Amino acid sequence: MWRPVKGDVCRLNMEIRPFCGIRYSKKIVGDLASVICPPYDVITPETQKCYYQRSNYNIIRLEYPCPENPELVSGSGLQPTEYPELVSGYKKAAAIFREWLERGILKFDDIPAFYLHDCYFTYLGVEKRRRGLIACLRLAPWGSGIYPHEETSLRDKSDRLQLMRACQANFSPLFCLYQDPKKEITSILSEVAQSSPIISSPLTGEDEGEGDQRHIVWAITESKLQQRLSALSHQVSPVIMADGHHRYETALIYQQERTRLSPKSGSSQAFNYVMVSLVEFSDPGLFIFPVHRLVRSIKPLSHPSTDKVGGGEGLPLSCLINRLEDFFTLEFIPLVPRQIRWEVRRASSLNASIISSSRVRLSSRPSPDKVGGGEGLLSNRPERSEGSLGVLGLKHGYLALLRERQNVSLIDMLPANRSQVYQKFDISILNHVILDKILGLSIEEGNIAYTADAAEAQQRVESGECQLAFLVNPPQTKTIKAVVDAGDRMPRKSTYFYPKMPAGLIINSLD
Repeated sequence: MWRPVKGDVCRLNMEIRPFCGIRYSKKIVGDLASVICPPYDVITPETQKCYYQRSNYNIIRLEYPCPENPELVSGSGLQPTEYPELVSGYKKAAAIFREWLERGILKFDDIPAFYLHDCYFTYLGVEKRRRGLIACLRLAPWGSGIYPHEETSLRDKSDRLQLMRACQANFSPLFCLYQDPKKEITSILSEVAQSSPIISSPLTGEDEGEGDQRHIVWAITESKLQQRLSALSHQVSPVIMADGHHRYETALIYQQERTRLSPKSGSSQAFNYVMVSLVEFSDPGLFIFPVHRLVRSIKPLSHPSTDKVGGGEGLPLSCLINRLEDFFTLEFIPLVPRQIRWEVRRASSLNASIISSSRVRLSSRPSPDKVGGGEGLLSNRPERSEGSLGVLGLKHGYLALLRERQNVSLIDMLPANRSQVYQKFDISILNHVILDKILGLSIEEGNIAYTADAAEAQQRVESGECQLAFLVNPPQTKTIKAVVDAGDRMPRKSTYFYPKMPAGLIINSLD
């Protein structure tokens, strides 16, 4: 685990620069909403197919190519016989990328620019806006002005690396957070937003799961403004990676490869940078969803009438409840059938939320953490909204609320080499105390599934696909900052930033 050296934040600052973005030709593709898509890591095979069908020019063919999908070539304007080397999805993507550039479907901007991006989206019937600054960020090792906020899996990074090698481009920006305490960058961006945008897309629709969205983009080309933004960027370190940890690490590997091939190329080469979208911590459109855990590798929970784990041969369900009660208080609350929504009463304090009814309804989109609000759904303790867990599957038709017992210390069951903020985080307690010590499950062995959708969690438990679902609160931004300040990381899949940064809005060439 890396830990920052005292003073690093002062010496190692973020460096950003403008770049000549590549954008779709509206005259050719028409509706921009039809050609963008979310980043690859949230695209399922089903949604991948939908994006292929949405437009012959959808960025899915570059962002997440599928080798066995014939539409990858047939819808792009390419003829397979013209490109016999198209033996992999990565080569196909590179060929399509070149073809689209040659045909003017994609075009380079003439002048280097920073790009101001306003993403409008609808949440619970209310339109929200998240503002970001798209720029090229100089690559540096973790802890050198840019910091990860959560652990990542050990999954193979070769997919993104092979795509980067083939196409030599970033098709979607990484999502980074920064602090602007004096609101100097915020003020500049507000002024820029008064000018005419270069992109103004209609709503993208909600058939692919990311909800209604529209995007407005401005190009910041004035040299004085660019210099001012670059200078101010040195004052906002550290920068925290929100989404894109694997892609950032892949970019570092790619940088090393290119440097070895061209050792005299110089530090200004494009491969020394990666495209990012910088969002300020206090932005009112910064939404963070929790990521719930689904357990599927214990003996199946029995029918409620048998009250056994494993159909009468496994551990009695009552024993599992008893083991939980050694460390937590349990409160069972009835679930309202067919009504999937949390009923939460907002207390006068923004940090306090309690269940408003003796009956709970689960929502498909649990209320996210709004910066400055920090409402928790499962906690009745105003001082700590991240202190409780919900469990589905312990009792049929009920949600169990777990709260730490006041007279029991869990510290000996948590890793001693981790920070205090990590040890107090509810997902850390879930991972180490409940999943590891009580259930004996390893999170690294495919025993756990993840979803940001509480209603999906309920459905998968009720269908028997998963035995238990652990529902967690949205992480608060202050917790994210605290864990980074401590030189630590949250457990992997602790956060789901919503909505995702779109691929295809602005493209960055690494060549």
